[in-house]
Amino acid sequence: MSDWDYLDQQLKAFAAEAERRVPVLGSPNLERSGLASGLGRDLRRVLIHARREWPTIIRELDSPISIRERHDLLLGYHHLMQRGDLDDPILQRAKIITQLYFDLIYFRDRVLVLLRTKIREEPRKFRDVPYLRAWLELVGENEFAGRLKGLRNAFAHGKWSFLPDFSGIVCYPELKTPYTRYQWTQEELATAHVLLYAFQVVFFQVASEEI
Repeated sequence: MSDWDYLDQQLKAFAAEAERRVPVLGSPNLERSGLASGLGRDLRRVLIHARREWPTIIRELDSPISIRERHDLLLGYHHLMQRGDLDDPILQRAKIITQLYFDLIYFRDRVLVLLRTKIREEPRKFRDVPYLRAWLELVGENEFAGRLKGLRNAFAHGKWSFLPDFSGIVCYPELKTPYTRYQWTQEELATAHVLLYAFQVVFFQVASEEI
């Protein structure tokens, strides 16, 4: 049994219901029963290589806030997520706001974007990491990643709101007019959260062991 069997099964079940345009879940080249464990193997390979031959990426990931400190924060976030949907609607909305911050800004910007940038700088060194490459398409140049970036910018700029019936979020990523209106349903938000949160869980366990 691998470290990621339970998460593998969760993602496999989720992939069966997801749209094919969603990165990772819609990738035809990945084994759906090993989306988390494949990511873990690829991350370990990259971080071991980086520690030996490419220390600058390790320094960037570990400074000025260390991976260990970020992992400690993730544990508190993990306990909040383990509570599931909250009965109090006000607390549930506050939980969604917490998810948006951790998934889209604290984690996406500091880890996902940095990793993708560095790996694209050295394509020959990191050809054999198909799972990691697929996961990093969450911040790639596809439609889903573009909408996710729009949600991130809108959240960071304070240009978003819950829909009147709280069935989703409406957001505007630009700082100035003309604005582009994006709308995310609860189901779409859940898909983004599942993927970003799963990457966080795998990354921080591997990184805490290898950095």
